[in-house]
Amino acid sequence: PLAGGAFLPIKGKKIVETPDWQSFQRVTWDVNSAISLAVQMKYVGKRFSTDVNDQQTKEYTVWDADMRIKLPFMGGDKVYLQGNVKNLTNQKYLGSISSSTNAINVLNPTTGAVASVGFAPTYALGSPRTYQVSLHVDF
Repeated sequence: PLAGGAFLPIKGKKIVETPDWQSFQRVTWDVNSAISLAVQMKYVGKRFSTDVNDQQTKEYTVWDADMRIKLPFMGGDKVYLQGNVKNLTNQKYLGSISSSTNAINVLNPTTGAVASVGFAPTYALGSPRTYQVSLHVDF
């Protein structure tokens, strides 16, 4: 119970940080036995950031790409060079959410007094376009 015996109005609300729709697709093309290219897309729908659903994020789509080149002269199929580009379109988005119960004050329906003071949730900004190059060695 909240102040004054009120309860947080969460009946029928959606779970925090859980979108109704989320999708992930990946396409890989093996150019030849040594080179492969890939592109992937991740879509995340709107998500609520509080238990009472009084604040939500926008939906977002992020595209990534990668290229892998096997280096047989350095160890057969166990050694390869990989390049990645994360967030190709440099999409601005909110990643994970540190949620709160409510962002706007919740009033006691009986007395009209504030039963729960609102606190804004915090968000992690999504990664900007990022380039990576790595050398993989399996042994």
